[in-house]
Amino acid sequence: MAPHRFREQFDQIQRSMPGVPLAMGPDDSAEFLYEKGVVLARDGEEARVVEDTVREHFTTFAGFGADQVRRASPETNRTGITRIRVGDPGEGDGAGDPAVATALRSLRAAEGRAGRRLISRNHVVSIAVNACPGDEPVPVPRSEPPNPAPDTTPYTAGTAVGVLVIDTGLMRDHRSCPLLAHTDGDLQIEECGEDGVLRQYVGHGTFIAGLLAAVAPNTDITVRNTLNDAGAILEDEFGEKLFEAVDRDGWPDVISLSAGTSNGRTDGLLGVHAFMEELRDQDTLLVAAAGNNASATPFWPAAYADLPGWRNAVLSVGALRTDGEFGACFTNHGGWVKVYAPASGSPAPSPASPPRSRTSTSTPRTTPAATASATPAHASTPGTPACSATRASRPPSPTR
Repeated sequence: MAPHRFREQFDQIQRSMPGVPLAMGPDDSAEFLYEKGVVLARDGEEARVVEDTVREHFTTFAGFGADQVRRASPETNRTGITRIRVGDPGEGDGAGDPAVATALRSLRAAEGRAGRRLISRNHVVSIAVNACPGDEPVPVPRSEPPNPAPDTTPYTAGTAVGVLVIDTGLMRDHRSCPLLAHTDGDLQIEECGEDGVLRQYVGHGTFIAGLLAAVAPNTDITVRNTLNDAGAILEDEFGEKLFEAVDRDGWPDVISLSAGTSNGRTDGLLGVHAFMEELRDQDTLLVAAAGNNASATPFWPAAYADLPGWRNAVLSVGALRTDGEFGACFTNHGGWVKVYAPASGSPAPSPASPPRSRTSTSTPRTTPAATASATPAHASTPGTPACSATRASRPPSPTR
């Protein structure tokens, strides 16, 4: 991506999180974004070990202010995660945070003894992934038919599959689209800025709901505005919001998630791990976008699909190029991506959003297969059509 485009997207996400200085990482690369001055640890004894180890290291070796190391959240949380302040987030710029990097290094010996990770950055989970979409939305003439064309399977309340969309909220005029007759949820918090121009990712949740309703019409769709108007949220907050969504609506048959982040690791995302532990004990399938980084690096939470214990609970979705033969140039790929579905240049099936090319477009297109395998508690058959997603045995094309 062009450096100035990344900078623009970074600034958009930073604008959406006032008072939360962000940095890119690891170091000064742009693989992911994270909160400056804060690390995450599991509640209880592990949080105490992290806090004490970082403070001692800062005092003895690092030259940082050990007095800045302190808890920044309650000692116990639903997510099982404690925020620990390790530095002044106002220092430096967005090109990495030395305090966070040094805190991570200070725990290496302890993590080696424990045999698992004890500390993590607080990453930004985003639908823009590396702060940029697969490409830019391009308006199409209203005369052009929607793609995909709405499936003709009838909606039947007694057999409809429940789908929870974790995204931005619904546009206020979403009812003007007949496809969204069985869609409910939160409205977008703010559609326009002070200048009257639509916020950058406004309409994304409505767009995803429209795709879902088009390919799997026998669904009851609930959209939650978990993500802010830039399509982003901090990792620790994301874990809390996921629990809030299922507490509010109950565990659905399918969760559709178009957001995530890489973290340079292969063992999951610390801030959402408690939710993922609970997910695998439910009759719910998480369908998650594999991301737009053109990378084989695991992208979370989609990459849980490749971890033991989650292979029947998570479906990771990459993007096919227009001809359907290979992966799109922007899609993430690797053994952890389990299916690929069409994505490139999809006109919106609802008027709320222009067409986009990204793995978030692929994710709702796998819903027919996901709903076909989901049996609602109140139904004997889901009554949804077969899916056109391609199994991951078909290799993606070489990345750009």
